[in-house]
Amino acid sequence: PEMSDFVEHGQLELVPAERPRRKVLREEPLIADSDERGIYLDQGETRRLEIRVVERGSPPRGPVMLVFAQYGSEGQPLAGRQRIVQLVDTRGRPLRPGVVQVGRGGRVRIGLRPRRPGVCFLSFRPFVGAIPRMPARFSPIRLPYLAVRALPFDNDLERRTRDSDLSFRFIYDNVLRVYDVVYPAMAQVFGLRDHRDLATRAGLIGCHLSPDRFESTQFMPVTRDLSAGKRKLLLRFLDLLPDRVP
Repeated sequence: PEMSDFVEHGQLELVPAERPRRKVLREEPLIADSDERGIYLDQGETRRLEIRVVERGSPPRGPVMLVFAQYGSEGQPLAGRQRIVQLVDTRGRPLRPGVVQVGRGGRVRIGLRPRRPGVCFLSFRPFVGAIPRMPARFSPIRLPYLAVRALPFDNDLERRTRDSDLSFRFIYDNVLRVYDVVYPAMAQVFGLRDHRDLATRAGLIGCHLSPDRFESTQFMPVTRDLSAGKRKLLLRFLDLLPDRVP
């Protein structure tokens, strides 16, 4: 019992028995993490997520803040217009300067809104007092993070395209060509260059393109890199096919 205060307020460190006794591991009193790991964002979408903060395994006893930083695919910090996502609070208001108060029970609820297409690592760190300096380079072993992919911005393309423009050539050139090139094995199932093949399987394709299946292994394409705008174009085209098979 006389050691309880020491255990509660001390800091656990691991050092080797042999000299030199350099620290190998050090306990971090405040830890933040999220069940989310890979997040896809469509143009105009706001994705809600929750981050949990604990202090020595329990909810924080006092006020705690959480600071965020965005890093590019090469590990470089992203600032200003380079940033891929905008962080917003539960009311949709931007978080400036990327700092949020940790709520009751150690919960932090924020929203992510895509600013431009691309990929980033969103790292975060809990703190008390002054805002800490975030690492100059991204490291997956130093701080927790979320991998965020903002899909291409094609909403304007979809809005500008009339039904009368939705020919098979237009759809192939603007939507299907990349998958035809990257996944030639698809031709063993049905040909993306074949108008009649597409019409025959229109109902099946439309089912597998449904946003409700996005997190499923049945979503097509499995890479999940089809933007919302181009997905709508393809679905519109399939609905217009005169020889469509439901």
